[in-house]
Amino acid sequence: MVSKDDSEILRNLYWSEGKSLAEIGKVLHLSKQAIWYRMKNYGIARRNISEATSIAERKKVVPPVTYGVLSQLYVNENMSTRETAKRLGISKTTVMRWIKRYEIPMRKYKNPKYPRKPFSNNEIEKAYMLGLRAGDIHARNICRTVAVSTGTTHPSMIKLFYKIYGKYGHCNKISCKNKSMNNYCWMVYCYLDRSFDFLIPKPSRLPKRNDLFYSFLAGYVDAEGSWVIQGKNGRICFVFEIGSRDSELLKRIKGKLEENGFHPSLTSIIKEDDRDCSNDTTEKICILSLTRREEVISLAKRILEYSQHKEKLAKIKLMLKTKDKKHWSEVKDEVEGLRKQIKKDVKGCIKQAEEDYKRRHKGLS
Repeated sequence: MVSKDDSEILRNLYWSEGKSLAEIGKVLHLSKQAIWYRMKNYGIARRNISEATSIAERKKVVPPVTYGVLSQLYVNENMSTRETAKRLGISKTTVMRWIKRYEIPMRKYKNPKYPRKPFSNNEIEKAYMLGLRAGDIHARNICRTVAVSTGTTHPSMIKLFYKIYGKYGHCNKISCKNKSMNNYCWMVYCYLDRSFDFLIPKPSRLPKRNDLFYSFLAGYVDAEGSWVIQGKNGRICFVFEIGSRDSELLKRIKGKLEENGFHPSLTSIIKEDDRDCSNDTTEKICILSLTRREEVISLAKRILEYSQHKEKLAKIKLMLKTKDKKHWSEVKDEVEGLRKQIKKDVKGCIKQAEEDYKRRHKGLS
């Protein structure tokens, strides 16, 4: 529950007292990111450039460190900017800003805390990574690093993330509160070498080679797709689906599948955007689906070689195991058992995220 008092405290510190997010964080014993997150949730507007400049001039900023002290620590004692900041009790950003103002030559970039390996240049692996990127994986440039991340409530997705990126960089996760879904989740992230620059732009084209296409599709399905085994009129039905807002990419995938002898359909639905209840906004979701039994089985066999998502692999293997059976009663118990296990795993994952989040924010809300 958002407290009106908390909102007013933040508003006064930011607008009336002219404090920066970092300064507010020190007062409230929170990180700069936590302050930004709360301001956003409370609807507190950010200062524009002219307002920020005016406040800075009004403060008459005094250098937090003299040239002599900074030169002694950074140059003579060969401390890193992080070590210098810790010694002086200021942020690393402030240290770097005053190094530039004093025109102290910056040292060459040191090796990161955790080693980062360059990409293998394996085309199959690259295609799979691009498929993931087209789905739920976010990527951006941070200084000399490519940062990849995703939010999830599925332990299988966390394991997949660590498996795919963990051999190239250090993976970590942090619990988050997903207010739009009214539950908790994990934000998983990894910092990669610059050889992963190919992940930064969102993929819009498909690989031409069939093996690369199916590797890309496996990554995209692991992120956005689903394999469904269900009963209909007492018989077993197999369905393959991908739901996404990226209609252009789904059209290209549909075309490529048609070239390979499949008969997918592409439909769209309009649903209310739950993330913005204050406006009557809607969003268009496109759904690519395959419902012909033999075609779903054929595609499952091709995807099986490349898929890395434990839950989806379990569904594919169950689908292939039961492909010769016709009656729902023959597979119902096994299918429902798998569904219950996945729900149990997800529920446990959400519970762990909730406990971790509340532990970290204890006494801060």
